[in-house]
Amino acid sequence: MKPPTLIDRLYRASFHKTTVSGWRSNSKMRHALESAYRFVLADERTAGFLAELANESFIKAAVGHPRHHYQKRLALRIADSLRVQARVPHEAVWIEYDLHAYQKRAREMRDAEPFQPDEVPETEGWLIQQHPTIDTACIMHVFNACEATQEDGHDTWTFPFAFAWCCDDTPLPWQPIFMDALHKPFHGFTTLSSVLVGLRGYERNNLNCVQSPLILDPEKNRQDIYQQLITEWTGTVRRTWALLATIDNLPIIKGEVRQSKGFFGGHRIRKFLSHHTITLYVPAKTDTRVIARKAIAIAHRKRHRVRGHWRDDWRNPPSKRCSPHLWITVDDEVDHIVCELCRGRQIFVHKHERGDATLGWVSHDYVVKHEQEKVTST
Repeated sequence: MKPPTLIDRLYRASFHKTTVSGWRSNSKMRHALESAYRFVLADERTAGFLAELANESFIKAAVGHPRHHYQKRLALRIADSLRVQARVPHEAVWIEYDLHAYQKRAREMRDAEPFQPDEVPETEGWLIQQHPTIDTACIMHVFNACEATQEDGHDTWTFPFAFAWCCDDTPLPWQPIFMDALHKPFHGFTTLSSVLVGLRGYERNNLNCVQSPLILDPEKNRQDIYQQLITEWTGTVRRTWALLATIDNLPIIKGEVRQSKGFFGGHRIRKFLSHHTITLYVPAKTDTRVIARKAIAIAHRKRHRVRGHWRDDWRNPPSKRCSPHLWITVDDEVDHIVCELCRGRQIFVHKHERGDATLGWVSHDYVVKHEQEKVTST
């Protein structure tokens, strides 16, 4: 049976006797895929909206626009604001979408040459992981579905290096593979960070391609080939940031797909991985480009503090029928607690800052109120 999603293709491949090309270990990659909170953009319209989300606020920055210089400065500030808010909602997240639908809509918006399906993989997936000790640091691996089976017998392809960024000014905790300068300038791009975001002039030292514990290190003598590959995926990081920064403010419906079918792997039957779906929910005549602009505008907001709080562990959520919960720490880990009754878990999210500091600061005062009991006289 053909796997229903890209992540299921990768999951099935992780049980092969030979290590998948480019991976360090099948078992380590399989564990990373299993532990991720999985999202699938359910249809072509939702994938097309991702293109609007990643491009609508940046089109006017293109050369030739009457207010090019002003729009370029604004675009750089918006992009950096998205970076600040591009935090993953869980320790690990998987997102996959129809890359054909994305590229078709993106080229329509830019009035570029017509989309050629044969030149682009059909589906793309991102495995985004939070650093184990630095909440603001993220590493992302990119995967594609291939129509033709490759030399190693698999129908997927893994990007040969990972992307990484920090949402604050913290240096990258992973070893960069390349210096933040291109071996050869490419269409006006002179730094690696500007290529990854797809905006000339975007320069950050905490955005780079890095060495990953999941995939093999790139060969040092193939720098020209890798640069060409990076430029072909120009702007991938920006679309990731745009989705992560705005997902809480989008008109979407989240569903859940529980897999019942599977495959034979590791000497027994394995079920394909369950996942959540994301579907754009707007009336047919609504201008989705307006929605995209508003979502980015909300993300481009003043710096503010997010207080520390407990978050349900999606793998083992506390039962709503259990009240009150009796919490205890887990293995002396103060940031993880478990209920003795329902065995549900919570994870503590430490306080952090979000938003663009150049726009100013917003402070919150938390006031606890309670209703006074009404006193009746008899």
